[in-house]
Amino acid sequence: METITGLKTCCVSGYLEKGVTEGEEIKLGKINSYVSRAKSDKTPTSTAIVLIHDAFGWTLNNSRLVADIYAKETGFDTYVPDFHNGSSMSQSILEVFLKQKTWTQRLSTYFSFIIGLPSIIGWLSLHGDKQTLPLVDKVIDELRNSIGVQKIGVAGFCWGGRYAILLGGGEPKVDAVVAFHPSFVNYDVDLIDIKVPVVFNLAEHDTYFTHKRINQTREIMTKKENAEVIVYVGMTHGWSLRGNTELPAVREARDKSHETTISFFKTNL
Repeated sequence: METITGLKTCCVSGYLEKGVTEGEEIKLGKINSYVSRAKSDKTPTSTAIVLIHDAFGWTLNNSRLVADIYAKETGFDTYVPDFHNGSSMSQSILEVFLKQKTWTQRLSTYFSFIIGLPSIIGWLSLHGDKQTLPLVDKVIDELRNSIGVQKIGVAGFCWGGRYAILLGGGEPKVDAVVAFHPSFVNYDVDLIDIKVPVVFNLAEHDTYFTHKRINQTREIMTKKENAEVIVYVGMTHGWSLRGNTELPAVREARDKSHETTISFFKTNL
């Protein structure tokens, strides 16, 4: 479903993972962050991965579990900083959507979502480029200048996907980028500007990243040296982070997207 604002209910729905995380919470300068260490002695690695979370923020268990996997499989410390400055969307919204089993319940929840749009629109207005890019820059600067990280890969999900893309453009501040079903992309500017190795992990059915946009992205990426666009058949927006992994097809696609990302970072960092 899509509202008149262009905000989709798929961005505020999904499944919560219940696994136990292995990392710790730290400060990157003044910014809260989760980090999953690659080394048993917890000394920082000279190569790092930064995950730019979705609307539900740095505390979402799903994101932290992904960080744990990336750190273990790549050998690179993986960070999930708070790019919302303490004001992410409440994870209780996910639980509300999950409890709706009938169409009547879902319709009722959808209309409640419409009624709540002013606060959601207000949230979006507080988390645009003006507010987010300085936080992103501070995290990258802190990793390079204070911790001594030499190479950085970034993976962004949904809301965070566009900021991962932006970090790889202009005068790139990172060394490799992966965008998972990104939202709010300026296709004529953001994609053309990418200058580092990049992978797009996209859903076949995504109202943000339509078939037209997928084709446009493929056309742009064919002109770049190290760029790949992967479309996961049958998947919908958000599947790689908040998909229902009890469904075999979703779990397989989710696992494949992360395996591809891990291999990409190991090759390009």
